[in-house]
Amino acid sequence: MRAKKIGAVERRLFTRLHVPLEVHFKIVDLWSKEQSSMLIAGRTWDVSYDGLCIETDAEVQEGVMTFSESNGGKRVKVLPFLVMKERQLEVEIDLLSRKGKVIALGKVIWSELKATNKMYRVKIGVFLEEMAPGEREKWNHFIQHVK
Repeated sequence: MRAKKIGAVERRLFTRLHVPLEVHFKIVDLWSKEQSSMLIAGRTWDVSYDGLCIETDAEVQEGVMTFSESNGGKRVKVLPFLVMKERQLEVEIDLLSRKGKVIALGKVIWSELKATNKMYRVKIGVFLEEMAPGEREKWNHFIQHVK
């Protein structure tokens, strides 16, 4: 008789697809519902109908770990973001081959920080909570046809 493997429970309802897309995101203050003015660049690790995993880099400058703003200007401190209980992002997803962009409000479900040579890699699991109806249709169409 073979032993059964006991592992982590898969909570996702939809299959994840490895599709690298460029994304830009802003951290949302849940108390005021205002976005940070800082736009941070990243790439998707995987995507599905209801979520995505964003990967971005962080680095340490003067003893403080920071995200770099998309235009290379200011920097955003990583640690407060990683330890916040309730985290939300406004995400702009660049779809492939001139299909436009999709904007969504997402809830951060998990995050992971890994050290590489001189940089740190941050992965952020995001549940796509809110999208305008047209945005949701465009996203669902993209996911359905990217397979």
